[in-house]
Amino acid sequence: MTKNDFDFDREFFFDLLERRHDATIIAKRSLWKLFDHWGEISENRLNGMVHISLGNIGERILGKVLEREFFIDVVARACVTCVMLEVILSVPALRDGVPVEIARFLVAPNNEILSSENETIFAEAPDTYLYLNDADLDESVRSYDVLIAVLRKVMEVHAIF
Repeated sequence: MTKNDFDFDREFFFDLLERRHDATIIAKRSLWKLFDHWGEISENRLNGMVHISLGNIGERILGKVLEREFFIDVVARACVTCVMLEVILSVPALRDGVPVEIARFLVAPNNEILSSENETIFAEAPDTYLYLNDADLDESVRSYDVLIAVLRKVMEVHAIF
């Protein structure tokens, strides 16, 4: 920490904290709406070869693909101007089952997916999804794309001891 970390306005901080708290709740609801399609996609499009256990908003997501378990944890990353969600993908170590991080990405308020370095790696492409003319179907397709990226990462990682 530095001296600047202690230079703040207490009243402003409370207001900022309250706004960031509300923004975090909204962001997690939006992300869970995207994740909500994963169970149906796993059953219908992936023929049950993938299992996803989606709990309540903010809880760890459990999954399994090719007999390999994985976990998804979501935490808020607040800055002065916005709240982003940090999504951490991990697999259990073979030795003791402790989760080991294999990837992470950020979800911006506009639903773009960013790398840890804040580079856009997956943006909503209106020209790709608009032809569907159905907002729910658009979200389902986007959800499928995110799920595939997660599953590929899990399938490609080497065994961790």
